[in-house]
Amino acid sequence: MLLGLHAQGRSRLRSPPPPPPPPAVQFDHFLLVLSWPPAFCKELYISSNRPCITPLPINFTLHGFWPSNNGNSQPRDCDKDEKKYPFDFNTVTKDVISRIDNLGFWGEQWILHGTCSVSMLDQFQYFSKALQIYI
Repeated sequence: MLLGLHAQGRSRLRSPPPPPPPPAVQFDHFLLVLSWPPAFCKELYISSNRPCITPLPINFTLHGFWPSNNGNSQPRDCDKDEKKYPFDFNTVTKDVISRIDNLGFWGEQWILHGTCSVSMLDQFQYFSKALQIYI
């Protein structure tokens, strides 16, 4: 009887299994998104009345790397739980920073688009792949 109680007591101490991971977000390809700085700056100023950095870059700049589907649909905001997929500033390489010196922007890109790709690419791989294709 003591053995039975002991086994029963141990089974109560077990924590329930963790919930299953969310299903992988479906997408067909990644879209490398570039911006033309003069147009982006104008749009930024019109939409938020914020001035742009000067001097403006004279090349197309890397804007994002978005999971996408044929037919132009793009999964977004796949997981806003920043505790689950926190943005690590160390994953953004100096090459990316030199192109757009705005870590807050890259954090937004990670939450909006990068978290949709976690079944394939972790954060470091996500930014590395975007930069590899861009360069």
